[in-house]
Formats: sequence, structure tokens, C-alpha cells
Amino acid sequence: DDVYSYRVGIANYHKKLNVAFGYTLTGCDELEPNASPNVERIKSMQILYGVGFKTFASIEPIVSLSKSLEMIRRTNTFSDL
Repeated sequence: DDVYSYRVGIANYHKKLNVAFGYTLTGCDELEPNASPNVERIKSMQILYGVGFKTFASIEPIVSLSKSLEMIRRTNTFSDL
């Protein structure tokens, strides 16, 4: 049992090392009517980062420089790539 738990733990750790989740963020929800709001994408990114996955944000397209900079500020503490 202990050996199995150890192997599963190691396998999950290696999976997390090799997987990254990316989110496209514009800061302009009104331009993406069929997408999840930026705040929800940021929360998902933060949760995945918190459990050990690598995350990144693709801030594009730049519609508003101030909104793009805000997306960077909101995600830079839990973005790896």
C-alpha cells in the first residue's frame, strides 16, 4: 500500500511538471460573449497553480493597453511561463 501510494504520488508529480495550462486574457469580456469571463479564467489559473501545475497567460489581442496591463498585474504572481 505504501509503495503504491508513493508511486502514484511520484507519477502525479511528474505529470504536473510536464503539463502547463494557458489562458488567453484580454480584459474585455464584452468582446468575448461566448467565453468565460476573464475573472473566472484567472481564478481557474490560480487554482491550478495552487495545486502544482504550471500556468501562463497569453494577453492578447491587446484591445486596451490599460486592461492588458491589468491582466498582467492580476496574474503575474501565479504565472510560470
